[in-house]
Amino acid sequence: MKRKSILLLSAMSVSLAMAGCSNAAKNNQASGDSPPPSSAGASSAAASPTQEESASQSAEPQTLTMVYSQGEFSWPAYKKMAAAFKEKTGHTVKLQYVPAAEFDKYLDAQFVAGTEADIIMGGPSDKSSWFKNGWIVNLYPHMDETSRFTNAAWRDSFVDGVLDSATDKTPPEKLYGIPIQLTTVNLYYNKKIFGELGVSEPPKTITELLAVAQKAKDAGYTGFSIQNSMDWNLGWLATDLWGYLWKPKLDQLDVIKKDGYVGTDEWALAVKKGMVTKDSPELKEYARVIKDLSPYFNEGFNTASWEFESLFNDGKSAMALNGSWYPNQHLQNKLSVDYGIAPIPYLDKAYSQLGGEERYNYIMGGEAYVAITSKAEKDGKLQAALDWLRFWTDPSGGAKMMTDELFLIPVVKGIQAPEQVQPIIDTFGTEKQVSFTAFKFEPEQSDAFFKAQQQYLDNKLTAERFIGDITKTLQKYADAAIKANPEWGVEAYLK
Repeated sequence: MKRKSILLLSAMSVSLAMAGCSNAAKNNQASGDSPPPSSAGASSAAASPTQEESASQSAEPQTLTMVYSQGEFSWPAYKKMAAAFKEKTGHTVKLQYVPAAEFDKYLDAQFVAGTEADIIMGGPSDKSSWFKNGWIVNLYPHMDETSRFTNAAWRDSFVDGVLDSATDKTPPEKLYGIPIQLTTVNLYYNKKIFGELGVSEPPKTITELLAVAQKAKDAGYTGFSIQNSMDWNLGWLATDLWGYLWKPKLDQLDVIKKDGYVGTDEWALAVKKGMVTKDSPELKEYARVIKDLSPYFNEGFNTASWEFESLFNDGKSAMALNGSWYPNQHLQNKLSVDYGIAPIPYLDKAYSQLGGEERYNYIMGGEAYVAITSKAEKDGKLQAALDWLRFWTDPSGGAKMMTDELFLIPVVKGIQAPEQVQPIIDTFGTEKQVSFTAFKFEPEQSDAFFKAQQQYLDNKLTAERFIGDITKTLQKYADAAIKANPEWGVEAYLK
């Protein structure tokens, strides 16, 4: 998938792709259910409906299934959208919720069993492994088709650049799913607590963040509530830190596609060239930053889950990280906390030699978030599924409902963003973020990093041991990733 700087990153691994492909093949041989990728040259005329059949199927009422992991605050909006879609098209959408903590494993099991839903909302940011396994449809060729809701090419509905950021540019171009919102993670701070502390503005840098967190702790508050029982909340902060740590070496890292981003292929190359080792100053500085911040986290943060939100919502925490969806949660749940929104404090020169002079304001791109499964295509539901996705991105239909009901930042043209999220939009800029994925070549590697970090923050590992443990197998994982992805062409850069 195209290298993009979108937050909330979670990656499928090479080993899962290889194992999933093998298991799926065995399963499909047994069941007679073997859906190939759509629209990428892999589908045969016998396996896919003809254009006439597709048009007929689109006109007939279909029942679609969609699985998702979003919280309860979003459910009424999805039901409202499904009802409006049925009224317009006659198609029924059955919604199925799976808790976020179980979602990826659930999806893997469903794919292997051949029982996946027609539409998947969420899952890993990089869905290229799903496509390689023949599990999802390539939506890119369908972008030039006319949407029944706008009477124009589907791609014309999107804000300029949104689809580009979600597209895998490797020929043939592939779009694994459609973006439905611009998603960011931000610093949320309690205005009442800040007033008590005499702090007039949210911290802009790590130096200021540490100072404010210390004041909050001295006043009896949790300085910064966070959770690290799952690899996402603290990971949001990590994503931002890694971007600052590696940005100075962008020219040395961005050598395969030279597009201002650093992809997994380029991280594999960097590992092979000895740029990521136990002696890398970037790794050592990352370990120092998270350790310095940890005294201000809530007690038990390594095992805490949604308590980190409760602490903030109940006025016990001065600051927390949350997403651009939080204003909706605040409204839906009638929370009383008076909050402000600011960018994540950046790694500054005053704190670190590897820090920056000012904050990067990043380009906000779309994420391939809602995918159509190949099973839906094989079952003759592709046109109905495309209609559902096009309704989601119809500025007078689903897209407007999503914005009005959930305060989401729109990815389609002609929709005014809610004023509650304007402070987030004001942070958008033109910089490209460096995403660090050298520890995500395979799931077991990603899991090992996460567990080692937990132990480090629990004072069970020294910084040297933490870095040593996560780097000792880097070469092995990079080699496996390069071997599994010959299309990367990494070997050519090692000669």
